[in-house]
Amino acid sequence: MEDVMIFTARIRDSLFTRINPLTKLLFLISLSILVSIASVDGVFLITIFVVLISIFDQLPIKKLYKGCIFFFILAIFIFVTDISNGYLYALSSSLKFLTIVLASLIFTDSTSPNETARSISSFLYPVLKERANSFAFLIELTLSMIPKILDTANKILDARKARGESFIKHPIKVLTGFSVTLFTQLFSQISAYADGLESRLYNTKARRKAPSYSYRDVITLLILLIVIGCVLWIR
Repeated sequence: MEDVMIFTARIRDSLFTRINPLTKLLFLISLSILVSIASVDGVFLITIFVVLISIFDQLPIKKLYKGCIFFFILAIFIFVTDISNGYLYALSSSLKFLTIVLASLIFTDSTSPNETARSISSFLYPVLKERANSFAFLIELTLSMIPKILDTANKILDARKARGESFIKHPIKVLTGFSVTLFTQLFSQISAYADGLESRLYNTKARRKAPSYSYRDVITLLILLIVIGCVLWIR
């Protein structure tokens, strides 16, 4: 089974890909804030809600597991550090973190960096004018580079494992070599990305057309309001 790189958009036609990126971004931010301040019961409610969304959106969890191992390790660490406050509280703290990660995976899986940048640029343009386009371009570049960083890091680690390098025996040497190789590869990819934009005569100051809104965005916002109301009522 082929692994899928986390935080990478998949090209497909689904309900979530047709929702405006700004609506999804608002959904993500609201859920992240809500789960952070929710009670224990509210955290479980939001977690179930986000899991149902991932199932409905057919998020390939089985193919993403390799890239998510690090987040599960952090969740275990959070559980261990909060266990003094009770098992239920520690579990809710871990679920808060995993729920935010899962919501982020849903957003990046259904939204390309280009769509996100165009939506943000169009939204901020009346206030920031040309600076809104430059700001949106930085966001697009960042979102585009995150999967490349993770992919490059995995390839370097696999190559070093194949050569029999051991982190336990030579931790400083392995870490230094890994860091140098990673930055070298990333600088090369950034340079190639910049050359590609330059060859297409890309202008960061030009205003870009944003994706349109539809009734799906209204339904999404109504669902968000219902979830917020339920969590606040439980709290």
